[in-house]
Amino acid sequence: MMDRNRSLLWEYLYPPDKIIQNLISVLIDAAEQNKEKVRQLEFALRFVRTISTENGSSAQH
Repeated sequence: MMDRNRSLLWEYLYPPDKIIQNLISVLIDAAEQNKEKVRQLEFALRFVRTISTENGSSAQH
């Protein structure tokens, strides 16, 4: 029974190369999303610095 279950399991698993390809694709997508988040945060920082400068306070570090 155990051997039959294992053989059935192997039928539904992806081959190792496909797993690695999928993993790399997911990592690339995550990196792209992180880049976008960094761009948004940098924009927010520039905005806050601009507002702070206009109000006469210094926001530099």
